[in-house]
Amino acid sequence: MEALLDQADALILAAGEDGPERPSFEIPESLLPLTVPNEDWLEIRENPNKGKGWFAKGPIPAGSVILVSKPIAMALDLEYVGPDQEEDDEEQNEDGVSNHAMEESENPEEPQESTVNELLVLEILQSILTNPSIWLQQISKLYPREHVDIEASPVWISKDDEVFSQFETMVEQIEQVPELKGKSKEISQRLPLIIRYNVLSVETCPELLSHPGLNGHNPLSGVGLYHWPSFFNHDARPNV
Repeated sequence: MEALLDQADALILAAGEDGPERPSFEIPESLLPLTVPNEDWLEIRENPNKGKGWFAKGPIPAGSVILVSKPIAMALDLEYVGPDQEEDDEEQNEDGVSNHAMEESENPEEPQESTVNELLVLEILQSILTNPSIWLQQISKLYPREHVDIEASPVWISKDDEVFSQFETMVEQIEQVPELKGKSKEISQRLPLIIRYNVLSVETCPELLSHPGLNGHNPLSGVGLYHWPSFFNHDARPNV
C-alpha cells in the first residue's frame, strides 16, 4: 500500500499546479442493487433531536452491506491552494506567530470553514447548474431544511475572495436555469450549511495514518457530500 501511495504522490507532483485529473470510478454492476436503500431493513423517520434519519426496522445481520454510494461531489485537499499557501513569506509578529493565525485566534466565535469545504461548495454549485435535479431531488432534502434551523445556524463566511467571487457568479447563473428560477437565494443560504453539517471525510486508513510529518499523504484525502448516507446519524434508536 505504501508503494501505491508513493506512486500517487509522484502523480500529484508531475501534474503541476492544477493537480492530476481526478478519476471517476463506476460502481461495479454486482453492487448496483445496493445503491438503493433496502426497505426491508431501513426507513427514514423524524428524529426530534437530529431531524430526519435512517432507523433500523429490525435486526440486521452483522457484516451486512447496507448501502453503496458515490458522493454527489467531492473535493481533494490537493486541489485547494488557499491564499495562505500562495505566499511562503507570510508576515510574522515578534513572537514568530503568523499574523493570520493571530487574527483567527482573536475571533474565536467566528465560524472557520475548512478550506477544502469551500472548494466543495463550488464543485456542487457547478454540478447543480449542469444537472438541476441534483438540488431538487437530492441536496434540498438534507438538513437544514426548516427556516428556523437555517436562521439559527452560523452564517457561511469564505475568507478566500476568489472562492466567494466564483460563488456569487454561480448563484447569479442559477436564476438563468428554468428549473431553478427563484431558488438562488435558498441555494446560496442552504448549500454551505448543508455541506457544513453533512460533509464526510474521504480517505483510506493508510492515508489517514500517513498524515503526520512533512512527507505525509494528506493531499490524497478530501471531503464529499452524499445523498442517502447523509441520513445516517448516531442518535437514531434503533441505530443502524
